[in-house]
Amino acid sequence: MAATAVAVLSFLGVDGAAGAKGGARPKIFETDVTHDLALASGEPEIAVDPTDPRNLAIVEFALGSKKYPADRINPPMQANGEEAVEAMANDGRVMLSHDGGDTWHAHPPPAHDPNKAGGGDPMIAYGPDGALYVADEPFPKQLAMRGTMDHYRFVIAVSTDGGKTFREPQQVVTPIDRPFLVVDQSTGMVYTASTGYFDAQTGARNQHIPGAIFDRWLVAWQPHLTAHSRPRRMGGPDFSAASGSTMTAANGVIASVFIIGSPAADMFGPAVTQSVPVPPSLRPLVTDGRTSCQLQSPCLFFQTSADQGRHWTRHYVPVPGGFSGLFAYVSADPGRPGRYAIGVLNADATGLRVLLTDDSGATWSKPIAVPGVPGAPSIPGRPLDAKHFQLFSLINRGSILRPWMAYGPTGVLGFMWRQRRPALAGSPPQSSTPGASWGAGYDVYAAISCDGGRRWSPPVKVNSEPSPAGSTAFDDLSYMALDAHYAHVVWGDRRMMAKVKNASRLTRGGIQVFYARVPFSVVSKGAACGRP
Repeated sequence: MAATAVAVLSFLGVDGAAGAKGGARPKIFETDVTHDLALASGEPEIAVDPTDPRNLAIVEFALGSKKYPADRINPPMQANGEEAVEAMANDGRVMLSHDGGDTWHAHPPPAHDPNKAGGGDPMIAYGPDGALYVADEPFPKQLAMRGTMDHYRFVIAVSTDGGKTFREPQQVVTPIDRPFLVVDQSTGMVYTASTGYFDAQTGARNQHIPGAIFDRWLVAWQPHLTAHSRPRRMGGPDFSAASGSTMTAANGVIASVFIIGSPAADMFGPAVTQSVPVPPSLRPLVTDGRTSCQLQSPCLFFQTSADQGRHWTRHYVPVPGGFSGLFAYVSADPGRPGRYAIGVLNADATGLRVLLTDDSGATWSKPIAVPGVPGAPSIPGRPLDAKHFQLFSLINRGSILRPWMAYGPTGVLGFMWRQRRPALAGSPPQSSTPGASWGAGYDVYAAISCDGGRRWSPPVKVNSEPSPAGSTAFDDLSYMALDAHYAHVVWGDRRMMAKVKNASRLTRGGIQVFYARVPFSVVSKGAACGRP
């Protein structure tokens, strides 16, 4: 397939030639990867090839085309029939770099269903042999069918030649809400998981019907997707593991976190209540005598499986001082079996905390604060109640927006986030546009822990100019991946929207995916970082 070169905008300075040769690059580098104002993009993920860290891959949720720009079809998801196919032709496309992020080339979406139009929640990951996996959720062509979840699909594809060509996409038969994709770098096993109603007997999904169970559903795939398991529940007989969402896999073990009492259990799941009793099967795990989990005081659990999700070992994770319950992130140190980190937001969603275990969850450290941004105001989140659980409201609560946490191959732990800028809040216009949501301006920060999470360097700002207030579109995810020397950060950014002519204030046109390469040496002030 033909590749389209993407121009590189270096805002903070870098020696590009040195980068191509793998030499030292002491400055933060930033570029607009989407580089097309006809598109509205976001929800990016990035992956690093373990066989050659100069090979990077990004997948983006890009809507619009040259014929149907995103600012003219607002939103592009409202397009119908063949117009929808054209307007969503770039969604789930892959951006490839072979020089460590200096330059990027666009690849057509590899995980599209030929009978669908576009797709949401794209995912990407490399395997230990350099195989590249991409997954997506294609939309129905017809607008009238998009309000019914059973018309959506979840597909995955693999490339064994570095992204030049992809094999025919395969369907993942689990529900379609908030999927994730991870690869165990020690075994090559691929894991997908998504949330929703599923009937394991009939295969019916995304429908609240008799026999369907609401949970997080896991599928284990052999390397290169040659075979896969049946969907397996990540929850237990009397609870759902839908909240928390993230998972990790290393050293033959898959792990995930879930929250009981979370206000963000799921947009399409059971109604949120003020208080949830600790499920009977989890009560023996709770060590602090709690009998219920509340919206204001949720309960955190961690689980591992050494047999690809057939059986789970679960642990209660005490969080002194509490946490918000909006999200929980988990990552495994690939070079140290049994070491995991869980990242959470503090109780009012204005700061990040990390909990560590070196014994696969049997014991946990006290919450370790990730240093905040010096001088940044604390913006308390509004109190949570059963009426305020819609996703677009929750992800804009507090001053920390859309964080992500990840371990690198040398045991370095990284956290990235968007820091709300109160002075750039803007005034949201009145609109009835479906899916429209207004977001304040923000900066993007990254923090690094060279010793695996116990001590953190002060965060660094990775964007050269702030993203202004404006439409959030469907951009509800930021991401980072680490290699032995760099943190690679991607996010959706609104700074280019001002260049879109005749755009309304809630248009999605011009929202672009930005990429930043952050050297560990910049964050650590030159100190050694990670295992040799």
